[in-house]
This record gives sequence, structure tokens and C-alpha cells, in this order.
Amino acid sequence: MVTNILVTGATGNVGREVVRLLSDLDYPVTAAVRNPIESQKSFGSNVRCVLFDFTNPETFTDAFAGINKLF
Repeated sequence: MVTNILVTGATGNVGREVVRLLSDLDYPVTAAVRNPIESQKSFGSNVRCVLFDFTNPETFTDAFAGINKLF
């Protein structure tokens, strides 16, 4: 089973480092961000970026689709 990891706070100091490390280790990592288009430019093609906002529950379902682990 492939472990798909969602990283919340992916543009913050800790989250950005977690995304970088997981990506460097070739884990399927998804960055949960408020602006996926801009974040994708920053993270590159190895990281999937999805819209996620803690204050908007409507973003939860799509962000967690196919996810097995959460950071």
C-alpha cells in the first residue's frame, strides 16, 4: 500500500521542511495550502498541491481524497 501524506501548514517554516524532506525521500506528498497555483510554483512537480483552509470545511473532502497519513 502506498502511503499518501497530506501536510497541513505546508507553506510555514516546519511544514515546508517536512514537504521538502518527504519529497526528497520520494514519498507521495500533498501540500495542503490556501493558494495551490502559487504554491505549486514553489514546491515543484514532485509535490501535489491542494486547496485547504481550516476555516472552510468545504475544502476538506477534496484535500483528504486518497490520503492515508496527515502531518
